[in-house]
Amino acid sequence: MGHRGPMTALRTRLLGAVRRRVRGLHRDEGAQVMPLVMAFGIAFFSGVVLVMNTGRTVNNRIESQNAVDAAMISGTTSLARGLNYLSKNNVSMAKVLASIAIVRAVPPAAQAGLTTLKVWDGVARGMKITGSALEKFPPTTAAGVALKIASAALKYKVKQEEIVLKNVKSAFEKIRDKWAGDTEDKGLGWTILKGLSKLGDWIANSAPLVAQYSARVVFHYNIKQGKITDLGGAVADPTFSQPNVWMLPLYPSLPVCKGKFGDFKNSTIHFAGKYSKPITTLGWALLTLSLFPMHYERSLSAQIKRLFLGGGADALPDENPNTQEITDLRTANERLKEEAERLQTEKNNLTAERTGLTTERGKKVAERDQAVRDGDNDKKVAADKRIGEIDKRLGEITKRIGEIDDRMEEISDEIEDNNDRITEILDEQGVPSGEIDSDNPPTPEGEGPGVNIGDPVGNGSVRSDVPAQPYLMKETADPDYKKTITYFTLGWRKIEEPFLQGKFRLFRKDTIVSLFSKRMELGFVYASAELYNPTSADTWTPDWRAQLVRTQVSRMPQPLGTTVKACASLDSNQPESSSSTNEEGRDWQAYLEDLVNLVGKH
Repeated sequence: MGHRGPMTALRTRLLGAVRRRVRGLHRDEGAQVMPLVMAFGIAFFSGVVLVMNTGRTVNNRIESQNAVDAAMISGTTSLARGLNYLSKNNVSMAKVLASIAIVRAVPPAAQAGLTTLKVWDGVARGMKITGSALEKFPPTTAAGVALKIASAALKYKVKQEEIVLKNVKSAFEKIRDKWAGDTEDKGLGWTILKGLSKLGDWIANSAPLVAQYSARVVFHYNIKQGKITDLGGAVADPTFSQPNVWMLPLYPSLPVCKGKFGDFKNSTIHFAGKYSKPITTLGWALLTLSLFPMHYERSLSAQIKRLFLGGGADALPDENPNTQEITDLRTANERLKEEAERLQTEKNNLTAERTGLTTERGKKVAERDQAVRDGDNDKKVAADKRIGEIDKRLGEITKRIGEIDDRMEEISDEIEDNNDRITEILDEQGVPSGEIDSDNPPTPEGEGPGVNIGDPVGNGSVRSDVPAQPYLMKETADPDYKKTITYFTLGWRKIEEPFLQGKFRLFRKDTIVSLFSKRMELGFVYASAELYNPTSADTWTPDWRAQLVRTQVSRMPQPLGTTVKACASLDSNQPESSSSTNEEGRDWQAYLEDLVNLVGKH
C-alpha cells in the first residue's frame, strides 16, 4: 500500500463532506411548498391578465354600443324634426293660400252688399211714402206714424251699413293689392308662398345630411375620439382603421315625395272656412241688411275656385239654381230660429205673468171671503171686479201660449223640411253635407269647424303653373310604411391591444409561447330606430318622433338611399330602386357590400 499524497487526502475529505450533506438532505423538510407557490402564482397571474383583457373588451363593447345607440337616436331625431318642419311648412303654405282667397273675397262681397243696401233703401222710401199716405186718414194715422218711424230707422241702418261696407271695401282693396295681387306674379303673399316652397325643398334635401352629420358627431363624442375626422377619409379607408359610424341608407332620405299644387285644395278649403268664421259672425251682427256674410261665402267659394282652376277677376260666381236654393233655405232656417227664440222669450214672460196673476187671484179671493164675513160690500165688489179682470187675462195668456206652442211646432217642422231639402240637393250634386269635402283635411287638435263653403273646385283640372307644391308621404308596397319608417346605423372602432400580447421564450431558446395572437382587431356595433307619428302619419301633422327598436341585420334597408322625387313619378306598387349606374355609385355599392359582409360575420 503506497503512501497517499496531500491532494488525495483533501479529495477524500471533500467527498466525505458531500456524502454527509447528501445524507442530510433526506432528513431536511424545508422549502417543500415552493413548487406549489410557483404553480399557483403562474395560474393567478394568468387569471388576472385574462380578467383585465376581458374587462377592457366588454367595457369597449358597452361604450361603443352606447355611442351607436346615441348616434342612432340623434340621427333619427334629426329626420323627425325634418318631417315636422315639412309638415309645418305645408300647413303654412295652405294658410297663405287661404289668406289670399279671403283677402280677394271681401271686396266683391262688400260691393254686392252695397247693391243689396240699395234695395233696402228703396224699401225704406216706399215705407215712408206709404206711411205718409196712411197718416192722412184718422183710422190709420197711428199705423202711418209707426210706418214712417220704421222707415226712418231702416234708412238709418242702411246708411250705417253703407258706411261700414265702403270702408271695408276700400281697406281690403289696398290689402289685396299688396298681399294677393291680381296674378300669381304679384303680391307679398305669393312671394312668401314661393319662398316657403323653396324652404320645403331645402328641408327635404338637407335633413338627411344633417341626420348623418349629427349621428357621426354624437358617436365620436361618446367614444371620446377627440376631433371629428374627415368624412371622406374614413369612407375611403379600406382597412376601417378609423372609428366611424354611418346611418343606412347612406342618404337616409325622408319618406316623402313632392306633390302638386292641387294637393293644397283640401287644407286651403279647411283654413279658409276656419278663418272666415269671425268675418261672417261680425257680418251677421253688424251688416245684417246687406246680407254681407252670404255674399262673402259665395265670393270666397269663387276665389278658391279661381286659385286652383285659374282665370277670372274678382267677382261673385254665376248663380246656380241649386246653390241659390240652398242659400235661401239656410237663410230661412236662420230666420225661423230667430222667430222661435222670440216666441220662446214671449212664452217665458207670459208664463211668469200667469204665475203672478194666479198668486194675486188667490189673494183677492181671500179678501173677498173676508169682506163677505165682515159685511163690507164695497170691498167684496172691488175684489170680484179684480178677480174677473185676472180671469180674463189668464184666459188670454192661456190662449196665446197655445198659439205659441202651435207656431213653434210649425217652425220645427219647417226647419226639418228645409234641412231635408238641403240634404237632397247636396246628394244630387254628389257633395257631402259635412263641413268640408276632404279625404284627409288637416284638423289640428282644438280647432273647430269654420264656414261651410263645400268644395268649389270639384273635379276640375287643377292648374300646374304655380311654383308651390306640398311634400306628401310616399305610397309603397309595404302596408306599414306610412306608420313607421326604420333606419339602421353601423359603427366600428379599432379594438385596443390586449395586455401582454406577443410571443415569449420560456427556459430554452426554442420554446416560444404566443399570447392573444389571434385577437379581433375591429369591433362592430349597430342599432336601429324608427320614425313614427302617434297622431296621424302624414305631412300635415307635425308630431313625428323617433325611438330605438330591436335590430335585425337581415332587414337592413337598401344601402344608398334616394333623393326626393315627384309623387307622380313613383310606382305606388313597387319601392324605389336605389341602384347607381355610374362608376362612383359602383364603388359605393362595393364598399357597402363589404360593410354588410363584415356585420354578417360579426
